[in-house]
Amino acid sequence: MVLAVDGEFAAFVSLMECLRHDVEKGERFDYVLVLSKWHHHTLHDLYSEQIGSTILWSGGWSGLKQQALMLQPGCFVERTERANGINFVRGYSYAKSAVPVSASLTHRRTSLLKGLGLKDEEYVLMTVYTMAYEEERNPRFRHSVRFLETVGEEMVDGIDFLVNSQVGVILLGSPDIGRSMIPRTIPRLADFGVLGGPEEVALASGCKYFWTDNVGAWWLTAPFHRPVLHTNFHHKTPRKPTLGRDLFVPRRYQTLDGRLLTLREMLYMEGSPYKAALRGELLLIRNSLEEVMEAQQEMLARVNGEWYETDDMRRRREYVERMYDEYVNEDLHPLRMPAKFLERHEYLLS
Repeated sequence: MVLAVDGEFAAFVSLMECLRHDVEKGERFDYVLVLSKWHHHTLHDLYSEQIGSTILWSGGWSGLKQQALMLQPGCFVERTERANGINFVRGYSYAKSAVPVSASLTHRRTSLLKGLGLKDEEYVLMTVYTMAYEEERNPRFRHSVRFLETVGEEMVDGIDFLVNSQVGVILLGSPDIGRSMIPRTIPRLADFGVLGGPEEVALASGCKYFWTDNVGAWWLTAPFHRPVLHTNFHHKTPRKPTLGRDLFVPRRYQTLDGRLLTLREMLYMEGSPYKAALRGELLLIRNSLEEVMEAQQEMLARVNGEWYETDDMRRRREYVERMYDEYVNEDLHPLRMPAKFLERHEYLLS
């Protein structure tokens, strides 16, 4: 199996979760060749054990072994498959069971949390969209993602709510610099680990939930089936391992003459509303401070088993579900949006 992930670790995890599903069904892979120079050692070890295959990455001796395998005559190879995050995940299923958390990951997580002064399973991980990551990994896409950059000031009320609720907040991923800088003193990955290191996986294995501002780093939790809160999300939801436990606060859009787009219009419009905003054809509306905090309130209540849904909340939720059921694309699933977000913006259901 050849995985063309092009440096995106989120694509690697997504594809490996599909392979893990196939292994659960009795499939076997002799070799998994990952076409990426960004070797994630901890995820490598985790998935090597889970799927029982040799995983080889680009670069160094591992890359030479990749080339030798690919140059073998066809008569020596039963079959070769090539996959990327688009043409492979579509139509495939993710593993149903969570990966057991190893003793070594548990020990590392406990040690990290003790050093940070936090309690096990009483913390939320978060990531922000920062241009620092794009500069390092995908510099050619800088222009196309400029509207995705997190506004750090918009995150503070959500962080303050969690901290006041005795829930720790830890920032993973690339540093929050420039526009994405969060004016709060919270533990950051640079304080105790490195991007792509074992610390991220260890913490993701036991977090209360993961909060992502439209960043793919939430895939760190996918093997362990931890719930995820997505802020500033796009309106179409592909299949995800934690579907049913995730909460999504989508971006909204407005025409140049001031008309707000409904959810149905965004869902059925030709092309992406985000790309239309990049072209200057639509205005993009990011989540507000209040919307982010209200999402945290609902998410925390849900994971604590304290959430109560009123009849009006259920009516709005079921309307969204019916809308997605009517949309002809089996790879999409309904957005579970915060109840107060739908109440505040009921026009979305028009």
